[in-house]
Amino acid sequence: MALLSRKRNKNSIIPYIYPIFDHYEVVFIVILYSFFQCFFLAITRDE
Repeated sequence: MALLSRKRNKNSIIPYIYPIFDHYEVVFIVILYSFFQCFFLAITRDE
């Protein structure tokens, strides 16, 4: 969390680039989460 706030402060110089990076970070987390969910579902099913 501290790293994120530090990154936000650093990118305040270029505010038009910061939101893109933040968005990509969120998208990456969502993709990773959905992938792990599918993986976990495949393990729990065990057909």
